[in-house]
Amino acid sequence: MNDNEYVLGVDIGGTFTDLLLLEKNTGKMKILKVSSTPSDPSEGVLIGVNNLLKEEKIDPQSINLVIHGSTVAINTVIEKKGANTGLLTTAGFKDILYIGRQNRPSLFHYRLKRPEPLVSRDKIKEMSERVLYNGKIHEKLDKTSAKILINDLKKTNVDAVAICLIHSYANPSHELELKELVKEAIGNVYLSVSSELLPEYREFERMNTTVMNAYIGPKVSKYIQKLENGLKLLNLNKLLIMQANGGVMSPEAVLPRPINIIESGPAGGVLAASYIAKLTGRNKIISFDMGGTTAKTCLVQDYKPFLSSTYEVLSSESGDSLVIGSGYPLKIPVMDMYEVGAGGGSIGWIDEGGALRVGPKSAGADPGPACYAKGGKNPTITDANLILGRLNPDYFLGGKLKLDVKLAKSAFESLTDKLNMDTVKVAEGITRIANTTMIRGLRRVSVEKGYDLRDFHLVAYGGAAPIEACNIANEVGIKEIVIPLVPGLFSALGFLVTNLEHHYSQTLIKSFKELSIQEVENKYNELEQKALDQLKVDNIPDQDIQLIRSMDVRYAGQGFELAVPVNKNLKDTDIESLGKSFNNIHKIRYGYNIENEPLEVVNLRLVGIGKIIPPKFNFEKELEYSSQDYVKSERDVFFSDVGWTKSLIYERDTLKPGIKINGPAIIEEVDSTIIVNPNYVAHIDGYKNVIIKKVVNN
Repeated sequence: MNDNEYVLGVDIGGTFTDLLLLEKNTGKMKILKVSSTPSDPSEGVLIGVNNLLKEEKIDPQSINLVIHGSTVAINTVIEKKGANTGLLTTAGFKDILYIGRQNRPSLFHYRLKRPEPLVSRDKIKEMSERVLYNGKIHEKLDKTSAKILINDLKKTNVDAVAICLIHSYANPSHELELKELVKEAIGNVYLSVSSELLPEYREFERMNTTVMNAYIGPKVSKYIQKLENGLKLLNLNKLLIMQANGGVMSPEAVLPRPINIIESGPAGGVLAASYIAKLTGRNKIISFDMGGTTAKTCLVQDYKPFLSSTYEVLSSESGDSLVIGSGYPLKIPVMDMYEVGAGGGSIGWIDEGGALRVGPKSAGADPGPACYAKGGKNPTITDANLILGRLNPDYFLGGKLKLDVKLAKSAFESLTDKLNMDTVKVAEGITRIANTTMIRGLRRVSVEKGYDLRDFHLVAYGGAAPIEACNIANEVGIKEIVIPLVPGLFSALGFLVTNLEHHYSQTLIKSFKELSIQEVENKYNELEQKALDQLKVDNIPDQDIQLIRSMDVRYAGQGFELAVPVNKNLKDTDIESLGKSFNNIHKIRYGYNIENEPLEVVNLRLVGIGKIIPPKFNFEKELEYSSQDYVKSERDVFFSDVGWTKSLIYERDTLKPGIKINGPAIIEEVDSTIIVNPNYVAHIDGYKNVIIKKVVNN
């Protein structure tokens, strides 16, 4: 029995499910990794929670909060295993999802394939109605024909229905009428209504978001309800779900809008990186998360991750994980991350031209890399790092999983024979190709947006990122790397340092000259009331509630907009200051502005925040130690620049703040392995982060 209070973070990855139990007052962590269970992700979570409680002898009553991030939503889309979905839309707009936008994501990508819409054309029914852009009803909803079409949809045994009418963001009355007609005709069916989910213009993105919300709704709802019931049986009664925007929400709030958790796991890692950055005073960082299936990166400045109001679920049908514009575009607030198919389980293969390639296909959790001895036959990045001596076959997951070097080498035979190269060269080639892919991702979120990577620190986490961090930082000119505590479970840690959040929006397209402050205030008051109502349902005390306003603004005629902070209780004199703020933000983001150009508002946005007190992290004073006293062993490790080299091995749990370790060296821990390259030096700071810098010779 333990009298301390804990919070538990649980993150489902493509290979492992991570559990991190944090003691609130001391910051002490207890961790566990179990294999993910793709057929039923809740099973892996509940097994892990049960095992953790037993191993650590923790009273479930002392855990007052469980925060969970999941891949269930996004995997449902990627694997095309969602609900049998129907769509009701305005007559004449049946083919919006098939037409899409006429932009070309890549000028010379002539084999690019767009994914098939998530609702088949025969299940799209056109309603006789029309609302104008200003909210005026041009043609009333024909309820008689609507009932006939809804009954036709019922005959197809749909599990979910999306309702998305043109200009419903300006007047939702027809959508709400259709909602009631569907309930009467079909009964127990999952409903996704665009005016409730996303009252914004741009019909293609709004329709796609509404349809995807319906498509994943039944499966996500079933999963969350099963997980919540399973946790209650273990006497864990307080569950919150991580969102893609960096906040958490209650299970009840997730059920009508599961689209908000489409990429919840990686968001936790970015939050944790931001938290560590603030804790250590590093105001410019790039988060680098390399797990078992993918690698994700995000730019964080002044301790705040960049957010985006759009996101794209990339489809395997495109054949290229780097081609934006080949997936499903969504209009939801998300961390501005870039993701590539390069993780520890990413598979090496040879293309039609005889070139060595890596990913985006992954060995996943079942069967996993060949060296796991679970039936995997394909060569992966994990197998390559084992062959190169970078991984300890007897200390993977702290020794709970023994890695088989012979099986790893056997998996590479298909590549070595075709390339007529030895195993070591092919293994090194796979890691370098994967690194090149990840570097492209780093540059996408920084250099391509006007930021110099050399000004940033690299916060590397995930099971595989600490292995590759020195190589990647060296290639792009980053001078300092931060490897935080529990890097292999870092996303789970991020869940525990965030707040409860709800995001609301409303389209209001007006030029600044036409803008009525009273109209804007009325719209914001409506959004604020929605937020307050929801936060009261979430049992957030008034003193812990914060409401944050922003406004999407653009130059008149621009295709897209930027978010500008908005003060409460606006006055007429604030219009000019809003314009100045937009011009400043535009200059920072794009390197220029046009100060005298007319401006227009597009959307009003509001974030309702319920503050959650984060746990404490202890700081220890750095002292001088001899690294020789902490050497665990040594082994030969292959480095690209110098070949096989004797490297000292350290155990991270034994290292004290202040100790310095010269590369080449390896720092092993239960959840990851840190590689300190030759000509690099690592030291442990007061928060027990491993700080790695390149040695500069004068």
